[in-house]
Amino acid sequence: MGNGGSAATASHLALDLTKNTYAPDKPRLKAISLTDHVPLITAWSNDVAYEYIFSEQLKNFLGVNDVVIGISTSGNSLNVINALKFAKENDAYTIGLLGANGGKMKDIVDAYVLAPGSNIEQEEDAHLIFSHIITRHMKQVIQRAPKNLLCNYRSS
Repeated sequence: MGNGGSAATASHLALDLTKNTYAPDKPRLKAISLTDHVPLITAWSNDVAYEYIFSEQLKNFLGVNDVVIGISTSGNSLNVINALKFAKENDAYTIGLLGANGGKMKDIVDAYVLAPGSNIEQEEDAHLIFSHIITRHMKQVIQRAPKNLLCNYRSS
């Protein structure tokens, strides 16, 4: 999850994690972007408050030991911070892809990467590179997984 350019990165990362990690007869990685359901985001924003658009969505999906990734160049986006706090309170792991100084999020998440850069555009570029690195790593993890471990779908 993220706002603005970070929202686009979150969508791209969820796409890559679900499609580009696929291997036949291997577990499928489940990933969603909380930035993609515009009607739901505007409903939560209008009816409750913008700072809860992501945490309210997590209440429908979050499971124990899930991984929640917050993306923010400032590290201070309240809607992302609230979702990360909710995730931690409910036994999920949290990761931050953050700007050069990390903001408040660096003290909230379990692990983070600070994007080097002197402006938002460079930091967003670094986040996309980190997203691709995460995807490549997860593809390798899935390829090494035992056959049919946790597979929810079998192709015929």
